[in-house]
Amino acid sequence: MRMPLLWRNRARQTVASIACVGMLAFVLPATATANNVVGENEIEAVATAVNPTYPMGRPQGYVSVLPSSRWIVEDDRLSMSAEMPGRLPGSVTLSGPEGERTIGRQGLGPELVTWMGKTSDGYGLALAAGLEPVGYTLIPAPDRSDSLLHCMDDTINEGERRECVIHQTTLTFDEPQINPVIVFGQSGGPILSQSGGQGCVVGWSDLIFESINGKVPASGQVTVLDAQTGPPITVAGGPKADIVFDGLRMSWRTLPDRPEDPNLCSDSAGQYNGQVVFAVDGLVSEINFGVPHMGEITQTITNPGVRTMRNYGVTAFGFGLPGADLSVVKRAPSQVRAGAELLWNVTVANSSTSSDSHGVVVRDAVPAEVTDVRLIDAPEGCVLIGHDVSCTLVADGYTLSDTDDPTYVRLDGPDDVSAVPAALKAGESFSFQISGRVPVSATGVITNTATVAGADADPQTNNNTSTTRTTILAPAWSINKAVTVNGQEPVDGRVAPGDILTYTVTASAGTVAVNGVTITDDLSEVLQSASFVPGSAGLRIGNGSVQTVSDPVDAILTTQPFSLARSQQATLTYQVTVNDDAWLKTLINTVTGDASEGLPNCVTCSTISETGARVLIQKNGVDASGGVVPVTGASFRILADDQGRPGNPVNNHTVVPVADQTGRYEVPLGLMPGNYWIEETRAPAGHELLARPAPFQITDTGELVLLNLADNPSLVVQDGVLTIFDVVAVTLPYTGATASLWGPAGAVVLALSLVLTLAYRLRQRRRRSLR
Repeated sequence: MRMPLLWRNRARQTVASIACVGMLAFVLPATATANNVVGENEIEAVATAVNPTYPMGRPQGYVSVLPSSRWIVEDDRLSMSAEMPGRLPGSVTLSGPEGERTIGRQGLGPELVTWMGKTSDGYGLALAAGLEPVGYTLIPAPDRSDSLLHCMDDTINEGERRECVIHQTTLTFDEPQINPVIVFGQSGGPILSQSGGQGCVVGWSDLIFESINGKVPASGQVTVLDAQTGPPITVAGGPKADIVFDGLRMSWRTLPDRPEDPNLCSDSAGQYNGQVVFAVDGLVSEINFGVPHMGEITQTITNPGVRTMRNYGVTAFGFGLPGADLSVVKRAPSQVRAGAELLWNVTVANSSTSSDSHGVVVRDAVPAEVTDVRLIDAPEGCVLIGHDVSCTLVADGYTLSDTDDPTYVRLDGPDDVSAVPAALKAGESFSFQISGRVPVSATGVITNTATVAGADADPQTNNNTSTTRTTILAPAWSINKAVTVNGQEPVDGRVAPGDILTYTVTASAGTVAVNGVTITDDLSEVLQSASFVPGSAGLRIGNGSVQTVSDPVDAILTTQPFSLARSQQATLTYQVTVNDDAWLKTLINTVTGDASEGLPNCVTCSTISETGARVLIQKNGVDASGGVVPVTGASFRILADDQGRPGNPVNNHTVVPVADQTGRYEVPLGLMPGNYWIEETRAPAGHELLARPAPFQITDTGELVLLNLADNPSLVVQDGVLTIFDVVAVTLPYTGATASLWGPAGAVVLALSLVLTLAYRLRQRRRRSLR
């Protein structure tokens, strides 16, 4: 690009503004005197930009320091830093060579130029924070003792290049950056030597990539992405240049043409400008540059022995980083009924038109009250853990980790010299669905938010989250379940072996019609202790006739789908018979329902029926011959245990005779595990009542165990039966008193001994069996 070189033959003038639209913006400050003579054989040169149209630079989609960013000069006055662009964390620092410097600021319209250096001696470390590319920094020039004034001495021939001095510059990122681009700018031009001779001297700077992340760049790690050289406008004698890059060093070639034009170094001469954009592969934390200042005498007009130069090439740096505009859009219905399925659609896109994303993480925490959460049609990298959904897109071998910024994730990779592959290319997107069931008891609003984070700079983050709000409506229908025995609900859920249980399930529609209704009853924990009554299942819808429902399959009873009109009811009934040996069993089953309008509100979904442990009582006595015989005519009742004492009678646990078994009694409903007392309320004719209630226990396994054996010698448990021995009430001779003895009066002592002996043996046998 061409910039006019202004030769001043009047007092020094100040450049008022510099336009920096996509290119270099710089000023070479200097001190001028009359006739522009700074020294004996030096002249003043001032360069200014011409606001060109800039056709090249960083790749599309890349971002750099925003126009509003401010670079801060550090206290050491050797470096400047700025915040990273695109909301990336950390900062970037540009450090120049050591040396004495002064700092000044000069406002240039919307840009800010910060100068560091001895302006009177040509030092200039400057940075222009403008538009694009942003972040240029002018490399310090050598002071007078090392300048081209001495570099271009009479030992150099016309057309010969000379490397005068090399300065070092370091670009440092707080966090490794993905595939950055580096913009290197160059401005120079032919300068006229005066006071003893005339000739054209050109100064410029080459660029060397000395190290990346502390290592010599790998082969092919740095490539030329774009370049612009030569003047953008035609000026007679204007210099042009091409570049040569060998992977480490970039050199300008064919800097000036040498037309036979005596005005080559006059006011009509063109200012040389050039810019090169380098692509750097990998995760980059630091780049060290060498900047050799070069010089060449392009033409000697008079007195070739005097070759002095005040002006020389001015260099500048910029950088750019991938900027992927990630966005997430989440959709859900505005309303859903309690008990129904709620479906969320999530779409994640790289909205950039030209910049790929190198790492994407999407997160969605499904509200805890939602059940049966599922991930549907999700791409590889999406997982569901509990209620948390996450999708990670990253190239093989690379990993992503969270940072303090919810929209940014750190990328780590297997090496730092290879170009990081794309994870989500520009313009691409992917979608997935999340489904869950709204509890039938839920009310209010269900709020859910999805968030996307990326490994690249994101130029806008107001589209990185998306929230849905769904209002919950009352369930469309409900179900209720009950169980009866002989038309009555069992008290405390207690049933007995042999009972026929009738289950009734009622489905009721609310204010809307309900379609596709199915009722399912899991009888697996019922049919372990009961038998289904074949053909007993039937469904009545409204006032219609009863429809036959198939018997359970694998203990699952299911109706065919049916519909309910608004406010209509349907009733499902079926029966089971409790098995005769189903003692101390629990029969539990749960009904579920489903419909197009969602799950029902269950008023009562489960029923629990229990049988107790079997309790048998045997009443025995001794006949006249001393034999043990069953005795009928007794009555008993079961008392609760009240802290080790007899309590109140246990409700609904009467003791009744067993048909066709003399002296045998039972508790039809059985007893649940616990401590009880047995009390004899009526003795057989001619016999005495038990002296006192006797304690016993039903263990958790249903075993009957007598307690306080010493106080109840006439009770024993044999083969699981509580056996009570009784004696006949007789009148003692000569006194008229009665005694609980049996047989003739002469056999009282013997009979009593037999009873006690028999009871003792039975008890001992019982103890041995327990061992």
